[in-house]
Amino acid sequence: MRAKTHRTAYGIGRTRHVSRRAGKRGRGDARLRIVHGGAAQPKRGTTVPGDAIQPMVVDLRRRLRDDNPWSFLAFVSTLVEVAESGPGPADDIPDTGGWPEGGGAAALAPVVESFIGIDLAETTAALNALAVLVRDAEMVGDIDAELAHRRQPMPLWLRDLRDTRVTKAHLMAADGDRGANVVLGLDWSGGHGATFLVYVDHARGTVVRDAFPVPAPIEEVLSRLDDTAGQEGPGAPDFDIEELDLAEARSLVEEALDESDEEDWDPESDTWPASRPILRWLLQTMPEGGLGWAEHEDFEDFEDFDDLDTDSRSVSSRLAEELLSSRRELVDRFAASPEATAAGLDLRPDGTDRMALALTLCASESMNDKAFLKWSPERVELLLFGLLPRTTLVDRTVAKRVPQLLKVFAAWCLAEVGASPKQIAAVRDAVDRSGPDYIAIVTSFEATRLRQAVQDYAALLGDPVGILPVMESQSDFAWAEFMIDRAAEQVGGREALSALDLEPLPDEEFDWSTVPSDIHGPVSETLQPIDELATERFDVEFRTACRRFLAAVVAGDPGLFRRRGSTASAAAAIVWLVGRFNGVVARGGDGMLAGEVWTYFGVTASASSRAQVLRRAVGLDPYALTDSLEHPEWLTSANRQDLARRRDEGLALRAAQP
Repeated sequence: MRAKTHRTAYGIGRTRHVSRRAGKRGRGDARLRIVHGGAAQPKRGTTVPGDAIQPMVVDLRRRLRDDNPWSFLAFVSTLVEVAESGPGPADDIPDTGGWPEGGGAAALAPVVESFIGIDLAETTAALNALAVLVRDAEMVGDIDAELAHRRQPMPLWLRDLRDTRVTKAHLMAADGDRGANVVLGLDWSGGHGATFLVYVDHARGTVVRDAFPVPAPIEEVLSRLDDTAGQEGPGAPDFDIEELDLAEARSLVEEALDESDEEDWDPESDTWPASRPILRWLLQTMPEGGLGWAEHEDFEDFEDFDDLDTDSRSVSSRLAEELLSSRRELVDRFAASPEATAAGLDLRPDGTDRMALALTLCASESMNDKAFLKWSPERVELLLFGLLPRTTLVDRTVAKRVPQLLKVFAAWCLAEVGASPKQIAAVRDAVDRSGPDYIAIVTSFEATRLRQAVQDYAALLGDPVGILPVMESQSDFAWAEFMIDRAAEQVGGREALSALDLEPLPDEEFDWSTVPSDIHGPVSETLQPIDELATERFDVEFRTACRRFLAAVVAGDPGLFRRRGSTASAAAAIVWLVGRFNGVVARGGDGMLAGEVWTYFGVTASASSRAQVLRRAVGLDPYALTDSLEHPEWLTSANRQDLARRRDEGLALRAAQP
């Protein structure tokens, strides 16, 4: 550690300690740097974000609309972590005024100032989150002063974020594992529970190796873990779970977190260190006084966790069954069809897909079955834009399943009446076009506010339905569906997950057919070192995956290779992206650490900013908080087999549920 004097917007000449790791960090997220230029700084009080900060406002809005608070908090936490990690050179990112030396408050200051200067619900929400995630007291004071003048309504969980506390903690360790999970439980304002897991790795010197949120109450998480531990047979997990005093839990995590900050080691998992600010905040809500790992006794006693009560039928499920009753025979045939099975649909009672299926029957009572089966693009658009948003309020979980269910169901209906492949493709394309807009409408802030108001009014009336029907997924967290969805996200959806090919990728040449002649040179310069590294350190499958990804980048944005950018940094970013998701880069073990990748390609710092440009070129969210590439053709067989295993475990859990 070394002391360093620096200048910030919140004080001059302040001395602080800078981690040895700070000098090795990349410049960080481009969204943080674009606000450094004078032209990017908004006038205080404006409600019109400039072009520079508009993408960040859009990201904030999208995550604020998510029913899961972790989505928004994880995004803001990433901004804080990127800023606090410190600067470094970046490729192909315009410099609009420089990056304050050393990171920390100096790097965060322009972001906070921009949010203070733009009076929107999205920036107000971000300031509420930053107030608990940043560590600079003067900065928090400025945030509080601004929030005192803001009037936008915030979700309850966000409005009362400072009152949120960790209320429960458990320690879990598996036999033979030189690490342990500290499981923290908390309750959002409004009564919803959530969990945060911290994996402490003793093999690497008692450091935090990963930390991530789970959108489920701690009781649900522990119950599922306990059920899993009770399984028998080869390969069945065997681990102990012990309840912890909150002060003890804090001391265990803080000790590991301090070591993680001090050591020149950074695992860079999908969620760590991006979630470090969240973890720091949660620890501050817990009492002090624990003894730490050195004094911690081996745990021998176990807590018995009761299974969740899954017998009660929700109001939403009863409403769905009423809608489905009008075409019971048709619904049963579809549920038993190979198409529904291949798509991984959960059409059991209380299943979210069954609710989505019920919505597709909206306003079809006057049709006979033959007419109902004849879907058209126009009918799809009428359903998603005209009928559903005006007749039934839904939560985000149900909303996301409606287009996916409709795509499979409408195709099955058309096949039943002998429609041509062209007709079926036209309807599926219509769902792809209209589905995202439907989800955006019914999960908007306005729709969410209306749904809550309807439910509150229904409770006042003592009417379970109220003035408008509301269809929501089960309030209890569906662990099986969570497992399936997490695996499906990695390959682009449940249909792709169900049809996952487990064969090894072939030894495939690079596809030059889509490469314009004027960029053959830079593309070749990018490809050659990728091939060399794949041959030296990995295998044919990894080389093919990288070649395919590079070809997709060229096809998506050939202009990237016409700019004055470093082909070495592009090659490094491709290896980093494809390698991280395939589990062979930045995971340790037999793989290759991220630092080794940068060294191999002669890149002086992290190329993660270049990776954002490449993700955008292939149609992915450049700022997503996951390494998912959403394309199984870029995955090695080992990774696809792992996803298939997780899929099958989720399906088995679903089948075992009553």
